[in-house]
Amino acid sequence: MKISVKLTPKDVVFYQFWLIQTDKRRKRLYFSKQWTFPALFLLSTVVAATLFRSYYVFAAGASIAVLLVATFSMRLSLKLRNSARKMFNDGGFSEIQEYILEEDGLTQRVPHREAKVKWPLIKDVILVGAYAFIKLDEDNAYVIPGDSVIAGDYPAFVAALKAKLGEKSRS
Repeated sequence: MKISVKLTPKDVVFYQFWLIQTDKRRKRLYFSKQWTFPALFLLSTVVAATLFRSYYVFAAGASIAVLLVATFSMRLSLKLRNSARKMFNDGGFSEIQEYILEEDGLTQRVPHREAKVKWPLIKDVILVGAYAFIKLDEDNAYVIPGDSVIAGDYPAFVAALKAKLGEKSRS
Protein backbone atom coordinates (compact mmCIF):
# COMPACT_ATOMS: atom_id res chain seq x y z
CA MET A 1 0.00 0.00 0.00
CA LYS A 2 1.30 3.42 -0.93
CA ILE A 3 0.49 7.04 -0.11
CA SER A 4 1.94 10.34 -1.39
CA VAL A 5 1.92 13.50 0.70
CA LYS A 6 2.80 17.13 0.01
CA LEU A 7 4.48 18.31 3.21
CA THR A 8 4.64 22.01 4.15
CA PRO A 9 6.55 23.88 6.89
CA LYS A 10 3.28 24.31 8.85
CA ASP A 11 3.04 20.52 9.17
CA VAL A 12 6.51 20.34 10.73
CA VAL A 13 5.69 23.24 13.08
CA PHE A 14 2.42 21.52 14.10
CA TYR A 15 4.40 18.41 15.10
CA GLN A 16 6.94 20.48 17.08
CA PHE A 17 4.16 22.26 19.00
CA TRP A 18 2.41 18.94 19.62
CA LEU A 19 5.67 17.59 21.10
CA ILE A 20 5.97 20.63 23.41
CA GLN A 21 2.40 20.14 24.64
CA THR A 22 2.56 16.37 25.20
CA ASP A 23 6.10 15.65 26.39
CA LYS A 24 6.69 16.45 30.09
CA ARG A 25 10.40 17.17 29.59
CA ARG A 26 9.71 19.61 26.76
CA LYS A 27 6.85 21.18 28.70
CA ARG A 28 9.19 21.92 31.65
CA LEU A 29 11.81 23.35 29.29
CA TYR A 30 9.18 25.51 27.55
CA PHE A 31 7.88 26.72 30.94
CA SER A 32 11.37 27.58 32.22
CA LYS A 33 12.27 29.41 29.01
CA GLN A 34 9.01 31.34 29.20
CA TRP A 35 9.35 32.47 32.82
CA THR A 36 13.05 32.55 33.78
CA PHE A 37 14.20 35.70 32.00
CA PRO A 38 11.06 37.76 32.84
CA ALA A 39 11.33 36.68 36.50
CA LEU A 40 15.00 37.70 36.68
CA PHE A 41 14.20 40.96 34.91
CA LEU A 42 11.38 41.69 37.38
CA LEU A 43 13.65 40.87 40.32
CA SER A 44 16.33 43.26 39.06
CA THR A 45 13.61 45.90 38.53
CA VAL A 46 12.50 45.49 42.16
CA VAL A 47 16.10 45.94 43.30
CA ALA A 48 16.52 49.04 41.10
CA ALA A 49 13.17 50.48 42.24
CA THR A 50 14.21 49.96 45.87
CA LEU A 51 17.60 51.58 45.32
CA PHE A 52 16.14 54.57 43.49
CA ARG A 53 12.97 54.63 45.62
CA SER A 54 10.91 54.95 42.48
CA TYR A 55 7.58 53.33 41.71
CA TYR A 56 8.00 54.40 38.08
CA VAL A 57 11.04 52.14 37.64
CA PHE A 58 9.07 49.26 39.16
CA ALA A 59 6.04 49.92 36.96
CA ALA A 60 8.17 50.10 33.82
CA GLY A 61 10.04 46.89 34.71
CA ALA A 62 6.85 45.03 35.58
CA SER A 63 5.30 46.12 32.27
CA ILE A 64 8.30 44.89 30.30
CA ALA A 65 8.31 41.56 32.18
CA VAL A 66 4.61 41.04 31.42
CA LEU A 67 5.27 41.90 27.78
CA LEU A 68 8.11 39.33 27.62
CA VAL A 69 5.86 36.60 29.00
CA ALA A 70 2.94 37.55 26.76
CA THR A 71 5.00 37.53 23.57
CA PHE A 72 7.00 34.36 24.33
CA SER A 73 4.60 32.01 22.58
CA MET A 74 4.52 34.26 19.54
CA ARG A 75 8.33 34.47 19.45
CA LEU A 76 8.64 30.68 19.82
CA SER A 77 6.10 30.12 17.05
CA LEU A 78 8.00 32.48 14.77
CA LYS A 79 11.30 30.75 15.60
CA LEU A 80 9.83 27.29 14.83
CA ARG A 81 8.29 28.52 11.58
CA ASN A 82 11.55 30.12 10.47
CA SER A 83 13.57 26.98 11.27
CA ALA A 84 11.08 24.78 9.37
CA ARG A 85 11.09 27.19 6.42
CA LYS A 86 14.91 27.22 6.45
CA MET A 87 15.00 23.39 6.41
CA PHE A 88 12.69 23.36 3.40
CA ASN A 89 14.67 26.07 1.58
CA ASP A 90 18.03 24.37 2.27
CA GLY A 91 16.76 21.12 0.80
CA GLY A 92 16.47 19.30 4.13
CA PHE A 93 12.90 18.33 3.27
CA SER A 94 11.25 17.48 0.04
CA GLU A 95 7.70 18.65 -0.40
CA ILE A 96 6.44 15.43 -2.02
CA GLN A 97 6.97 12.36 0.12
CA GLU A 98 5.87 8.83 -0.63
CA TYR A 99 5.28 6.21 2.07
CA ILE A 100 5.10 2.53 1.13
CA LEU A 101 3.98 -0.27 3.47
CA GLU A 102 6.03 -3.37 2.76
CA GLU A 103 6.28 -6.77 4.39
CA ASP A 104 9.46 -5.98 6.31
CA GLY A 105 8.92 -2.29 7.08
CA LEU A 106 7.91 1.19 6.01
CA THR A 107 9.71 2.93 3.15
CA GLN A 108 9.82 6.70 2.79
CA ARG A 109 10.73 7.88 -0.70
CA VAL A 110 11.60 11.44 -1.67
CA PRO A 111 12.99 12.56 -5.04
CA HIS A 112 16.68 12.01 -4.19
CA ARG A 113 16.68 9.34 -1.51
CA GLU A 114 14.88 6.42 0.06
CA ALA A 115 14.74 5.39 3.71
CA LYS A 116 13.48 2.10 5.05
CA VAL A 117 12.40 1.58 8.65
CA LYS A 118 11.95 -1.99 9.87
CA TRP A 119 8.74 -2.67 11.82
CA PRO A 120 10.46 -3.21 15.20
CA LEU A 121 11.90 0.34 15.00
CA ILE A 122 8.48 2.02 14.67
CA LYS A 123 7.27 2.83 18.17
CA ASP A 124 3.69 3.97 17.54
CA VAL A 125 1.22 5.66 15.21
CA ILE A 126 -0.49 8.63 16.81
CA LEU A 127 -3.51 10.30 15.24
CA VAL A 128 -3.99 13.98 16.13
CA GLY A 129 -6.76 15.68 14.20
CA ALA A 130 -5.96 15.37 10.49
CA TYR A 131 -2.37 14.27 11.20
CA ALA A 132 -0.75 10.87 11.65
CA PHE A 133 2.61 10.80 13.42
CA ILE A 134 4.62 7.65 12.84
CA LYS A 135 6.85 7.76 15.93
CA LEU A 136 10.37 6.44 15.39
CA ASP A 137 11.72 7.51 18.78
CA GLU A 138 11.13 10.16 21.45
CA ASP A 139 11.96 13.09 19.18
CA ASN A 140 11.47 11.93 15.61
CA ALA A 141 8.44 10.97 13.60
CA TYR A 142 7.19 10.88 10.07
CA VAL A 143 4.45 13.50 9.78
CA ILE A 144 1.57 12.61 7.48
CA PRO A 145 -1.01 15.39 7.13
CA GLY A 146 -4.24 13.71 6.06
CA ASP A 147 -5.50 16.80 4.30
CA SER A 148 -2.35 17.00 2.13
CA VAL A 149 -2.52 13.51 0.62
CA ILE A 150 -2.14 13.78 -3.15
CA ALA A 151 -2.24 10.07 -4.03
CA GLY A 152 -3.52 7.07 -2.13
CA ASP A 153 -6.17 6.38 0.49
CA TYR A 154 -5.19 8.04 3.80
CA PRO A 155 -7.69 6.22 6.11
CA ALA A 156 -6.88 2.83 4.57
CA PHE A 157 -3.13 3.52 4.82
CA VAL A 158 -3.36 4.47 8.52
CA ALA A 159 -5.57 1.43 9.26
CA ALA A 160 -3.12 -0.89 7.48
CA LEU A 161 -0.18 0.71 9.31
CA LYS A 162 -1.90 0.26 12.68
CA ALA A 163 -2.71 -3.37 11.77
CA LYS A 164 0.96 -4.01 10.89
CA LEU A 165 2.06 -2.51 14.20
CA GLY A 166 -0.56 -4.60 16.00
CA GLU A 167 0.96 -7.72 14.44
CA LYS A 168 4.40 -6.56 15.62
CA SER A 169 3.22 -6.17 19.22
CA ARG A 170 1.57 -9.62 19.21
CA SER A 171 4.69 -11.40 17.97
